[in-house]
Amino acid sequence: MNSNCVDNSKKCILPADFAYRAMPFWAWNGKLDPQELRRQVRIMHAMGMNGFFMHSRLGLATDYLQQEWFDCIKAALDEAEKLGMTASLYDEDRWPSGAAGGLITADERYRMRYLYYEMLPAGQKSSLQGETLGFYAVERDGDDVKSYRMITPAEAETLACDIVRIYRVIAPSIPGYNNAAYLNTLDKDAVKAFIDLTHERYHQEIGEKFGTSVPFIFTDEPNYMDYAFVERRPWSDNIPELYQQTYQEELIPFLPELFFSCSKEFSTVRYNFYKLVTRLLTDAFAKQIGEWCQKHNIGLTGHVLGEDSPSFQVAAVGSAMQFYRYMQAPGIDVLTQYYTRYELPIKAASVARQYGKKYVLSECYGCTGWDFPLYGHKASGDWQYALGVNLRCQHLYWYTMLGEAKRDYPASIGGQSPWHEVYHQLEDYFARLGSAFAQAPAEIDLLVLYPLESAWGKAGFCKQRLQFAVDIDKAITDLTLDLVCNHIPFDFGDEQILADTATSEGGRLQVNQVSYTTLLLPELHTIRATTVRLLEEFCRQGGKVFAIGNAPEYCDGRALTDDSLKILWSKFIPLPRHKSADMLTADLRKFSCCDSDGREIGEILLRSGFDPQKNCYIMFAANTGAIPEFNGLRPPTDGKLRSFDNVEFAMFAPENMQLQKIDPADGTARAVADVNYDGSAYRWRTPLAGNQSCLYRLVTEDEFMPVTAAPQFTAELPVKFINAELTEKNLLVLDHATCRINGDTTMENMYILTLDDQLRELLGSEKRSGNMLQPWFAAKLADHAQRSALPIELEFDFECGVIPADPIELIIEQPGLYTICLNGVEQSNQVCGYWCDPALSRVKLDLSALRCGKNILTLACDYSAALPGLEAIYLAGDFGVALPDKLIAPQLLEAKIAPADLAIPYYAGNMIYNFEFTLDRDSPVEITADEWAGSGIALSIDRSPLKLLLSPPWKLVSDKLSAGRHSLQIKLYGSCRNAMGPFYLDPMPDWIGPNEFKRLQTQDKQLVPFGLQSLPEICCTE
Repeated sequence: MNSNCVDNSKKCILPADFAYRAMPFWAWNGKLDPQELRRQVRIMHAMGMNGFFMHSRLGLATDYLQQEWFDCIKAALDEAEKLGMTASLYDEDRWPSGAAGGLITADERYRMRYLYYEMLPAGQKSSLQGETLGFYAVERDGDDVKSYRMITPAEAETLACDIVRIYRVIAPSIPGYNNAAYLNTLDKDAVKAFIDLTHERYHQEIGEKFGTSVPFIFTDEPNYMDYAFVERRPWSDNIPELYQQTYQEELIPFLPELFFSCSKEFSTVRYNFYKLVTRLLTDAFAKQIGEWCQKHNIGLTGHVLGEDSPSFQVAAVGSAMQFYRYMQAPGIDVLTQYYTRYELPIKAASVARQYGKKYVLSECYGCTGWDFPLYGHKASGDWQYALGVNLRCQHLYWYTMLGEAKRDYPASIGGQSPWHEVYHQLEDYFARLGSAFAQAPAEIDLLVLYPLESAWGKAGFCKQRLQFAVDIDKAITDLTLDLVCNHIPFDFGDEQILADTATSEGGRLQVNQVSYTTLLLPELHTIRATTVRLLEEFCRQGGKVFAIGNAPEYCDGRALTDDSLKILWSKFIPLPRHKSADMLTADLRKFSCCDSDGREIGEILLRSGFDPQKNCYIMFAANTGAIPEFNGLRPPTDGKLRSFDNVEFAMFAPENMQLQKIDPADGTARAVADVNYDGSAYRWRTPLAGNQSCLYRLVTEDEFMPVTAAPQFTAELPVKFINAELTEKNLLVLDHATCRINGDTTMENMYILTLDDQLRELLGSEKRSGNMLQPWFAAKLADHAQRSALPIELEFDFECGVIPADPIELIIEQPGLYTICLNGVEQSNQVCGYWCDPALSRVKLDLSALRCGKNILTLACDYSAALPGLEAIYLAGDFGVALPDKLIAPQLLEAKIAPADLAIPYYAGNMIYNFEFTLDRDSPVEITADEWAGSGIALSIDRSPLKLLLSPPWKLVSDKLSAGRHSLQIKLYGSCRNAMGPFYLDPMPDWIGPNEFKRLQTQDKQLVPFGLQSLPEICCTE
């Protein structure tokens, strides 16, 4: 900015540590070209990324794990090294991890096994599917079973009663695993085969880079069962033997208890079974791979399936925390902008603290859609960072947008999004947050026992789906919210981890590398004997234990026959089931955040830490604007989040320190005025808008800064609007066509994705989806080259009110496949560049063929299922668009602010608004621009570098400006949402994936607003 003086009241104190910049999923989803890979690495570098995960996704056409694949890996790695970036690996072709794209599980020995049951009413014969493990005579209660007894196959033929048959099935071949199946993750030999084919091969090719420029390998959603299929159970053929060895009991006679309630709310058989399969998954997959990674100097990161609630974990992995202990960087997956389950990051962060792990990773922003704004990126990251995350893995940056790939859970967080040029400012912000937390780790005294194992014994009646332990799920969610919203920091403790590492020493509970003064027990159905002994010793040494509810009725999953636990529980401090935090001791709270009535503000999340090197305390506050509901989704807020005008913060620390506010966007700090010390805490007041965050530190005298009063902006200045500029050509979307096959009209004015599905159905081919065969695999099939083709013509029509003055272009995928005609005049199909992505080619149209009124654009080709498929096409040029789909004259951008007046409904670029204002004296200014719609907003005074506003309030305060005329530029960042959709459903769906683009719930396209909606307000000091 043109400034006559420098503001000496602030200085840069917090670097944007490269180690804490994000590493997105880089979706390798086409035919890979090393030069294109290098170009995209350079884009990620410009976006401020640390590195990337090279992730095979839907559409990969390069042979997976073959030499060409590794040549591409090396090219991307080489370019990353040139730029000082990292290049991390991903262990699978698509997901979940384990099958190596079907290369392992083409061998049935390594496929997952599952248990199923069939209910046979009296006299009904068995289907004889799979391998029978047992027949059981049952007494039914509707679809459930009240009682059972095992019978012989002969009795099953003759008894006149209802019978349950339980049988084992080897996972069948499906396209999603390239005509193979998922891995038996419970079997060490199967996982060893996966390691040999995947990890060892990477080590052979680039092992010398492990631990330096190749820091991580990502494992994605490993599991023993996909919880979407809740009427089956995980199995491995050695389970009966292992169960007998572990519990000195047989399992087969009691298998019905895995599928039915059997009049037991809690079952020892279920508890033992899930304890066993949890151990098998953890040992075979997590431990074996984690130890391989440790030995080979590469970090295992990623996340498991179903990590969310106790019920989900039982259904999918048994225990996420037991899995995390073997990951060098445990991680989580936070899908959509709405899912805010606080226990999710706390579990991973707890294990990371207990085992001294540097990183807690979050796979984030998946399923949010093209128009998820940059302030949403920040807000989603803020609440996760407040609860322990320090490394983001954005979902995801596509290598290509060809065909179905463009619907693989957008947005693409890369070069295709028009805001990518300013994303580095967001990365600077999170890099500084990560650096601050690394310097000042959290001080946590409270350990909360995680009640997962109580859910093991409740996973009975399978038709309850994932509702079998809803009481446990809700109780731990409520307790988590109660503690978090009352600003009491805590870790979770897993009972297996406690059994392996915990001791009681001097009245402190030591869990591996961390010790706690206080333990909180939620309501439990069962508890381990090892945990009981730990509690007894902790209490004997004077440790403090709080307990909610009564003593458990089971120990190690078995019903108690004495009052020993009741006696032990009588020594604990009882807590109510609701609002437990109100009764916890004040010394557990390291910070506070209250409203004017002295109540803790639950919408504001806090994280604090202490830097022993600088004798410095930090505190981060993030106003989420809403408290999540039980299911983890934000409650409806009608688009408005709660803001607070007068928040009282408190940091508990010694006296004679100075409070400073740090701006993580640029790393500068400024001393805070009006801070009071009451003998135990520093207290100050400030407003905090919804989605706004702030970072403070308390420093000793050697770090003190001058205290200056903040300027008061009270004099409003006149603002002159000059003009608005589009940064790209305007668009017209054409996504309905009439199709002729062999000259006959077959499908009239049909949505293009529906049309593609129907053509594939006519050819007897699979429809496009996320679970289709990968192109690299399909190309190997004998019938691939001989696939039949249909000669088709597609007619797209549009209206033209005014012939554009300048040439227009057709944007189309693979134009060389088509004969293109406009109103019967053949057009060139030669590519003259691309728009948005190299897959979206630009082709010049002959303007003389265009006419006022109705126009018909025809594409003719030989269509086969081997092609990427039919997609929407676009017209691009200097024209306006009147809905529905009519070209009109471009609207003048001078003297117009309202986006509705600009005739750009499908526009997918950015927009620049130019203003002027005049100062009659030297003064800083405050610019407010809070009425706008888009993905982001950035401001520039006098052509200085654009400053991205990361969150409300939408204000920019300048340094002191000289008297005279000044320019203001406001750049609104757009998105591909109004060009790419999804169009024909609620414009703000909760979830956006491939299926949402095929839903046709409305006839008209549902668009989202974009543009500045009022003049900015500019104020100077009096």
